[in-house]
Amino acid sequence: MKRLIIDAEDLIGALQNGYDELDYYLDLETGEVVLSGDEGVVDWDEELEALLEEYPDRFLYINAIPSAKGWQTMADFIEQLPSGEPRDRLTTAIQRSHPFRRFKDTLLNYPTLREQWFAFENQAMLDIARNWLADEGIDGELKTREPPPSPSA
Repeated sequence: MKRLIIDAEDLIGALQNGYDELDYYLDLETGEVVLSGDEGVVDWDEELEALLEEYPDRFLYINAIPSAKGWQTMADFIEQLPSGEPRDRLTTAIQRSHPFRRFKDTLLNYPTLREQWFAFENQAMLDIARNWLADEGIDGELKTREPPPSPSA
């Protein structure tokens, strides 16, 4: 099997999928992450559906990671913060109901910390995606997209 070039953001999005109506697959020929779902939920792709049915071994179903991994990523981020109000408030946020929403809402009070979180989460998700590829026995390279250029002032 050839080495697959896989869009990192697409694979991470599939691994973070929380919708039962959506199914993500990795095309083992092209490295593309494809989306299938019920009509009305996503644009129906008749060609893709035919390929999924005709060549099931070509497509690997991507199971979403458990929410516990996402929670652990937040906990790992908090753990590496110095003692102080931000750490205390984020710790409280993930210990209450709706921890993901509370965590993100709390970060709004700390713009610099919020940017650090995005970098931390991105790296954690890249690691999870790489581990998923290894666990599935896929020789793949994750390619990240180029960030958009900064607007001119």
